[in-house]
Amino acid sequence: MRRAKAKAQRRVEEFLERARPNDPPVITVPVVSGPTPLVILLTLGVGVLRLRRHYIVVTGNAVLVLNAGMWHTAPREIAHVMPRAVAAVSIGKIVLEPLVIRFRFRLPGHSRYTHLSVGVPWMTDFEAMVRDLTGIVIRR
Repeated sequence: MRRAKAKAQRRVEEFLERARPNDPPVITVPVVSGPTPLVILLTLGVGVLRLRRHYIVVTGNAVLVLNAGMWHTAPREIAHVMPRAVAAVSIGKIVLEPLVIRFRFRLPGHSRYTHLSVGVPWMTDFEAMVRDLTGIVIRR
């Protein structure tokens, strides 16, 4: 799993070197929006077609939301850019589960929260992101 994590972080760094060369990433967290794992299981896997992959990247100046491909998870485009202060208040309810962390995140220009999930290997990075942006320490 370390190799997959390192590969994802390297892909994000390479993408940001081209897109925003003066703003290196501090924390990178891959997230998934769409149905919960239970819904995917209940629909016999059909719900997986509604999944969308993203990266939330905290840099020194801003928080970026990058869209990624479904099967090839390299970042494709910068979907949203927001100041760190705005991103700190955009994090909503956080639910800790054994296999995922589910949380709500309000994207710029949206009136409602988007439900996102973070997998087990990235939980420490998610906790670091929340602590860096809000000062809140998540306890498991």
